[in-house]
Amino acid sequence: MRLAQEPCPGWRTLKNLLVTALQPVGSTMYIYGGGWNEMDTGAGREACSLGCDPRWRRFFEEQNPAYDEREHRYCLGCGLDCSGYLGWTLYNTLEAEKGKTGYVMSAAEMASSFACRGWGVYRGAEKVTEHLPGDIMSSPGHVWLSLGTCSDGSVLLLHASPPGVMISGTVTPGNRKNSEAITVASALMKNYAPEWYGKFPQCSRGISYLREYAQMSWFLDGSGILTDPDGYGKINIKEVLRDLFHGKGGV
Repeated sequence: MRLAQEPCPGWRTLKNLLVTALQPVGSTMYIYGGGWNEMDTGAGREACSLGCDPRWRRFFEEQNPAYDEREHRYCLGCGLDCSGYLGWTLYNTLEAEKGKTGYVMSAAEMASSFACRGWGVYRGAEKVTEHLPGDIMSSPGHVWLSLGTCSDGSVLLLHASPPGVMISGTVTPGNRKNSEAITVASALMKNYAPEWYGKFPQCSRGISYLREYAQMSWFLDGSGILTDPDGYGKINIKEVLRDLFHGKGGV
C-alpha cells in the first residue's frame, strides 16, 4: 500500500499535514529526546530538516520485537519522541527550507501554544467532544495527531510512542476494545508498513486517549495557517483514508 500523494514541504494544507505525518510511520523508532536539540530546550537539527532522516530507517532495521526504548534515551539521530515527531511534521508542512526555527516543545504546551498563534481553536480535555482530521491532542505526557473518528466513536491517530512512529486506534468511548479504529489501524500498519507490523503488531490505545487530552482544531476558513482545498474537514474518516491510500482506506 502506498500513499496517493507525495508530501510537499511548505504546502500548507490539511491533507499535506497528514501525508507528511505518515512519512516516518513504520520506519522510525521511539527515542526519548529524539527531535530535540542537545540542550533539550527545543527543536534540534533533524526536526528542522526536510524529509525523513535516513538514519531513522537504518536504526529501525537493526531492531527486533524486544526493543526497549529505555536503552536508547537521547540517542539523537536515531528516531523521534512524541513532540519531536509532531514538531518535525509541522516543520515539513509549514516550511520549504531547512534550518529555520522549529516547532518542538513540551507535549503539554503544543495544543495551547499553537492555538495562541492563531492556528486554531483550543479546547480543554473536558470540552473535547469530537476528533477531526489533523487535531493536535496534548497532555502532560504525550501529544498525538488525530486522523478522525470512526462510527463507533473510537479514534484513529498518528503518534510517536514506544516502540515508535505508528498509526494506532483507541478503544470506544465505552471502553470496548474491539473497536473500529483498532481494526483499521492494524490493517493499515499491516499493509502500509509490513516490516514494522511483523515486529510490532500492537496498534491499540486505551480510554485515556479519549478523556485526558486537550485539543487544537485547525482554522480552515483562511483565517489560520492551514487551508483545506481537499475538504478533509468536511468528509468522514472513510473518505479521508480512501483519498490518502489510493482508495484502500481499510475501513
